[in-house]
Amino acid sequence: MAGNTGSSFAAAAMTLDYAHKGSVTATYARSAFQSYQSQLQNVDQQLSARAGAPDNRTIQELLKLYQPAMQAINHPCLEAACHWQAQITALNQASQAFLKAGE
Repeated sequence: MAGNTGSSFAAAAMTLDYAHKGSVTATYARSAFQSYQSQLQNVDQQLSARAGAPDNRTIQELLKLYQPAMQAINHPCLEAACHWQAQITALNQASQAFLKAGE
């Protein structure tokens, strides 16, 4: 589960970056973020319930990164006048942590 979550956050970061570089349309990015939202909702509630779940300390660290990453997932900054770079940072930090926890 952690590995899939990390991969989804990484994909979201790339999508947001591509949207701001003009590699994908805003329409495509919005659709992609709806998909990420569906994939990632309730991960915070399921994290400790799964077989092979990380220890409590790791779970707490993951949850600290999950919250800001999910804010970016739920409200992606697709306009140039917002802090989209900060969202990419939050998504990448969550991605790296979840991927590491999933090893």
